[in-house]
Formats: sequence, structure tokens, C-alpha cells
Amino acid sequence: MFCTNAKDNTVIETYPKGIAGFRRYLDLLSTAPDEKDNLNAMDVKHLNGDIEYKDVTFGYEGKGTVLSNINFNVKRGETIALVGPSEDRTRNT
Repeated sequence: MFCTNAKDNTVIETYPKGIAGFRRYLDLLSTAPDEKDNLNAMDVKHLNGDIEYKDVTFGYEGKGTVLSNINFNVKRGETIALVGPSEDRTRNT
């Protein structure tokens, strides 16, 4: 194919990478979760009010505890995020 400029060439080169990435994304969406819901779990259709997290501890299997006994409230309409460094997957530990 004849490209008239560098922008055309960039699009032609990046398009297959984008399609491949999108296919990986679709594969991820169709993957069943490792964890199953508790048998007594209920679907929440609508929340009306604040959400309280009390004494929450979280960790990754084989990696230890990441959060330990944290407490916080999320007010109605508020959005929060817990952000930390990403794991370096290129390093072998």
C-alpha cells in the first residue's frame, strides 16, 4: 500500500495493534472470576445513603496484606479511589 504521509503510515501500523488489544480485552471480559459470591450474597439494585467500610483488610495471595483494618465512609453521590503503585511485572522476584 502506498502511504502519502507519515500520519497515514502511523495509522496503518497502529491499527492491527489496537485490534489485537481489543480482542485481549474481550477475552478478559469473558473470563469467569476466580472468586464466587457468597451463597447468602444479595444483588444491590439501588443504594440510598452513605456506605461505611469498617475494619477492612485486603491483600493478594502470596503477597501479604496491602490494607489493614481501614475505616472510611463514602457519602451519597461521592466517588472515591484507593490508588497505589502498580506492580512491576517485568521484574522477577
